[in-house]
Amino acid sequence: MKPEIFIYNPHYNSMVGKTIADFLRKSKIPLKHGFLLNLIKENKISILISGNYSSLTKYFTNKVVLKLVYFIDRYIYKYLQIYLWILINKINPLKVNIIFDIKKLKKDDILIIYSNLNLDVSYDISENAKVIVNSDCKKLIHLSHYNYLTQTISENCKKIKNFHFIAENNLKKNSLYFQKYFSYYRNVFFSFPFVVKARFQNIKQFTYRESRCLSVGSFQVYDKIDNVMAPLLNFYKQNTVHPIRKEIFENKDTYKDYIECLNAPVIKNQDYKLRKYYDIDIVEKFNSFQMFICGEELGDLPGISFAEGMRTGCVYLGNGKNYCYKDLGMIDGVHYIAHNNEINDIVDKIKFYKKNINKLENISKSGYELACQKFDENYVKHIFESSYKLI
Repeated sequence: MKPEIFIYNPHYNSMVGKTIADFLRKSKIPLKHGFLLNLIKENKISILISGNYSSLTKYFTNKVVLKLVYFIDRYIYKYLQIYLWILINKINPLKVNIIFDIKKLKKDDILIIYSNLNLDVSYDISENAKVIVNSDCKKLIHLSHYNYLTQTISENCKKIKNFHFIAENNLKKNSLYFQKYFSYYRNVFFSFPFVVKARFQNIKQFTYRESRCLSVGSFQVYDKIDNVMAPLLNFYKQNTVHPIRKEIFENKDTYKDYIECLNAPVIKNQDYKLRKYYDIDIVEKFNSFQMFICGEELGDLPGISFAEGMRTGCVYLGNGKNYCYKDLGMIDGVHYIAHNNEINDIVDKIKFYKKNINKLENISKSGYELACQKFDENYVKHIFESSYKLI
């Protein structure tokens, strides 16, 4: 019998689809892995509901309400929530396979798991970790946001049999941080690009755009380093996950002749409805500028904005030390502009290309062509399907 592909508890994963909690709070955060949702709609990926399975527990903070939510989860909502999620995400319930018992998975079946949602709690108290560890099926563990609670994720993964890591960057090859905490990992590391949504279009002629650089992306500053962030921030000796975004924001008046700063600080536990950053028409913004930067986060995983901006013909300024760009076939001065991750070098590159508009326009064209190929949904689906065929 042909092996099946399953995804573990997709209904509380905001990367794959809109969760019930997202729906209730009218979240505007874009789906970063919406192509997996489409594979579910195409009945190429089945759904497994098991372990801890509620997105509503993240929405409520009152202890009495939480107890009620847990009771409803275990005896009622366990079966209803996935169908609510299916309704919210416009999936035909007659065309999707849903199971509630991991023991039904065969040894050759493949289970897609997000580490930051299912393996980021200590094994002793994590129902999800126990369910995954005790399963014999093959596993693809996605490391999105693995830089939060890294040590816990690493310790849980050590216990898992027959698994491979996947992410947008080959961290095994390209990340010293990953190598520190996952030195035991010996299998192939699968990487695949982001899929850019169709609304990101190259609309405005390049020469009519403003010649300054647009800086995008939010950031959070940690006054006190807790157990969640300690491994990451201590490794890099920082107090934020996005140091370049923070530096540009703090010096936006100094560099206003060269950089238009849209970077926004995020207050811990702030309601997403209060985050004005997501109200911006980012497609229009990308089409208004010739260059942009989206400062990378610590841990060596890229943000989706770099792919979205390139898809609009805006020239990307990226950290030349991040080898995921090279793995995508991106060449400095051809598809993007590499910098050394220091603000002075970034400004120098902006100044140079403001004076060399023809070179910049050529980079725009080449970068746009690469983005149309590498960030296309069919292309990424092909890479993704090839990866699980290999295991």
